[in-house]
Amino acid sequence: MRARYATRLASLDDKIARARQKVEREKAEAKNQSMQTYVSIGTAVLSAILGRKVASSTNVGRAATSMRSASRAARQQADVAHAEESLGSLEEKRQALADEIDAALVEVRGEASPERMRLEPIEIPARKTDIAVDEVVLAWVPAVVTPPRQRFGNAW
Repeated sequence: MRARYATRLASLDDKIARARQKVEREKAEAKNQSMQTYVSIGTAVLSAILGRKVASSTNVGRAATSMRSASRAARQQADVAHAEESLGSLEEKRQALADEIDAALVEVRGEASPERMRLEPIEIPARKTDIAVDEVVLAWVPAVVTPPRQRFGNAW
């Protein structure tokens, strides 16, 4: 029974392994993008505070770059959520397949149980051609007769 489901189970296990790798990769990328965003925002704020002009074109450009970086970080977080949803979906499919296998095994065990089998006695008559005498043997067991009641007992 398990052999029938082995290819589907192996395929799902492979997909789950790849999905886990994707989740880890997306988490790492999101963490990296968030760090770059924090650095970019910090650089923009510090240059505006410590620079000569607050509203210079350089400071405005850095602020815009920081906002774009924040947008990319948000997209990375969404990618992580999507990858986790995909992984969860695959794990649910695997669990459903495992439940299907278990149900099929229970069904097969139920059908093959000795309690459910109906046995009918069949009488098969012996034929002369089916009977073969290989050896004729005489067996002797030594015995002793005990006098009070005249019983036989073992001689050994």
